[in-house]
Amino acid sequence: DPPADQDTFVPSDDGYAYANELLQAIQTDGRFDTACAAYPDGHPQAPSAQDDWDRLSDKFDAGALAGITQCFFDPEPYKQMLAHCQQRHPQARIIPGIIPVINFKQIDSFCQRCGAVIPDSMRALFEPIADDEEQMIETGMEFTMQLCRDLLAAGAPGLHIYTLNKSKYTQQIVETLRSESLLALS
Repeated sequence: DPPADQDTFVPSDDGYAYANELLQAIQTDGRFDTACAAYPDGHPQAPSAQDDWDRLSDKFDAGALAGITQCFFDPEPYKQMLAHCQQRHPQARIIPGIIPVINFKQIDSFCQRCGAVIPDSMRALFEPIADDEEQMIETGMEFTMQLCRDLLAAGAPGLHIYTLNKSKYTQQIVETLRSESLLALS
């Protein structure tokens, strides 16, 4: 992604224009395992989500062992991305990036900056309660837990939880999923 003061990314003279080029260079060393970025809704600069998922497959071709997604809030694009990538890479591991929904205003602001999509149904659920901290956290954690359950049921190999210095919510997610036998102890 380009720096905040630039519209487009320009690689340095000895740099890489695309992630798959960097992954190929890392693989020549032989000492590293790599994960790469994945975007269920498609990268904001990609012509389409499917085009971006093809680029994700290129990253697996270049040696990435797993992909970790940007935050997202609708399981359907993740399922579609996973199916798309597994056509070329049947063992592709794409780990969903989850942000616990405990402050909708912060998440909305963050998503506007990074290009992540907030579904209309989510906006309709959270905008009316955004200023009620207790209701926001309760409803947000229910929403987050259901998203995690749906993703694990769809074949997600695990979850990458963006804790954002709010570890008690991450702990609550992990403990709940373990109690439901959806996550194994590791």
